[in-house]
Amino acid sequence: MNGAILNLAGPGQKISGIMPCTVIRPGDMADQILDRDKHPAWQGERTRLVYVFPANEKLWDKYAQIRADSFRNDGDGHEATEFYGKHRKEMVAPIPTSNVPSSPCARCRRRSPAPRRARGLKARSTPVWRI
Repeated sequence: MNGAILNLAGPGQKISGIMPCTVIRPGDMADQILDRDKHPAWQGERTRLVYVFPANEKLWDKYAQIRADSFRNDGDGHEATEFYGKHRKEMVAPIPTSNVPSSPCARCRRRSPAPRRARGLKARSTPVWRI
């Protein structure tokens, strides 16, 4: 990273870099770059996107099913968007989130509609290792 990308500015030239990343397992590239002892210039910061998942998982499961059915039938997902609009309060009310604009949990779910249990996000949001 440091040599291949940050040297693209040329000799003696300054360049800025930002790297949004997700640590998948200890020791992967993201984990190493976020380590301020190994790479202090990167000023790595670890944050969570979602601190608590919603209590009403059934609504999210229904939303995911409606969305998947729509796309399977060559739709554009508008049925799921309408469902979300009607049930938004119940779906996002109990979700304390990190300092990210909009509703991050909803954005994540739209990208990956599989239920949380299948994706294992709960385990990844709170790493089991210590650095």
